[in-house]
Amino acid sequence: KVSTGLLHQVAHEDEQECDLSSKIAAELSMLADCLNKEFYLQNLQALTRAYIKVSAEFEIERVRSDTRRFPSPPLPGNTDIIPITCPAELVREGEEQSNCVASYLTDILNGTVYIYRMIRPERATLEVFQCEEGWELGEIAGPANSQVGAESMEAVQRWFDQCSF
Repeated sequence: KVSTGLLHQVAHEDEQECDLSSKIAAELSMLADCLNKEFYLQNLQALTRAYIKVSAEFEIERVRSDTRRFPSPPLPGNTDIIPITCPAELVREGEEQSNCVASYLTDILNGTVYIYRMIRPERATLEVFQCEEGWELGEIAGPANSQVGAESMEAVQRWFDQCSF
């Protein structure tokens, strides 16, 4: 549903902007239908915000429904650092940690990145990535991509050093 204000804004756009707004509205409508969502859009900014939000939700649902298993983890987990082995776990990690880790799906399936859930000494998500020399530590982040403490960094480094070959 759209307001007369949004229609007025679109009517005053140039042809190229109007085409873009129409495409965004059409795609938003399709994605919202798939997710059983409804919006009341008052202006172009609301249209853009709704499109960004629904696109992200649609991508999360797409990843969550992917039934493929990930390749074997390049480094074994332990009681505190646990490999994430399927798309549903990846989405759950992103939701629990408020991060965008689900966007790594393709890289994980291609075998160039692997994601682990850290339980202790604090809750975090960690990444290892493949390089010419083997596997390297990537990002290590707490909830909402917050920085982890020194104790966690040391625990991850010990685990990585013990597992690396």
